[in-house]
Amino acid sequence: MPNASQPNATQPTGARLTALGPFMRVAKLTLVTIGVIGSLVVFPAGVSALALGWLLVALILLLTGRKQVAGLCCAMLGVILIVKSPSVSVAFISLVVVTLTTAIGCWVWKSDQKCRLAMLLSLLAAVWFGIDRWLEATAGEALKLANGRPIVCIGDSLTEGVHGGFPADLQKLVPCPVINLGRNGYTTQMAIDDSLPQLRKLKPQLVVVELGGHDYNTGQSRAATKQKLQQVISQIESEGAAVLLVEIPRGIIQDPFYGLERELAREFDLELVPDTMVRRCFFSSPIAPPGIWMDPSNHLSDDGLHPNMRGQVVFAQSVAAAIERMQD
Repeated sequence: MPNASQPNATQPTGARLTALGPFMRVAKLTLVTIGVIGSLVVFPAGVSALALGWLLVALILLLTGRKQVAGLCCAMLGVILIVKSPSVSVAFISLVVVTLTTAIGCWVWKSDQKCRLAMLLSLLAAVWFGIDRWLEATAGEALKLANGRPIVCIGDSLTEGVHGGFPADLQKLVPCPVINLGRNGYTTQMAIDDSLPQLRKLKPQLVVVELGGHDYNTGQSRAATKQKLQQVISQIESEGAAVLLVEIPRGIIQDPFYGLERELAREFDLELVPDTMVRRCFFSSPIAPPGIWMDPSNHLSDDGLHPNMRGQVVFAQSVAAAIERMQD
């Protein structure tokens, strides 16, 4: 005779669901935890897609009658956006305010129509935020590459690399000479003192700037680093060269220099190589998942930061793609 305390095919559906209750609660908590942690490690370039994804899930929950859970999703998204602070702009602030208002509304308002309207406004704010992020990383003036004048890459160890760094692989993807002026440990001040005088002699048509990581490492403030990067960009442009800016992350969950390169890209109307490449080096390395489970032959970095030979090829492809966008 079957044990009456155990669910079986003869028990009502409600009884079986009650028995599965604890398991379902643990499963839901696990999914939420994975979602939150995964959202916190998303690179800044992916934050707009992240926001849209959370809001679409919240909309589905709202339309299926789970209004309070939808509000919880909006609240978690608002907190995640504040923690990550990808860039402080009118679009970003609007998205945070509308999303948190929607969260409160889902808990307080009795009218489903008001909640749906607020959710729609949140989705529109997310779309605006995404468009704004794309525009701030896109140059308005087209670049016309000339075969004779070089492309010069200035930066720290990410640029210097090994065996010529990513500029050596970039050389295979563009028709003009590529010169690597990357130096391990370079700060923006070192580049001003050393690299800029060399640029005057080289007369490049484009300079790929990857600087600011070691300013943070040596305790420089965001404001001081921004001022020096402004000087670097201004001097390069005064020499008649275009600038391609590489976005550098300075933290996994939160970046103390939040949105610095995007702020400069907007100010000077520059094309940006998003920090996706550097993040890929971290997550495709033996330092963090999923890289720790990958075959070593697929790693893009051996230390979680600097591209290895495979990573340098992918880095060069990212830079070449940005140069291609500049020519459109």
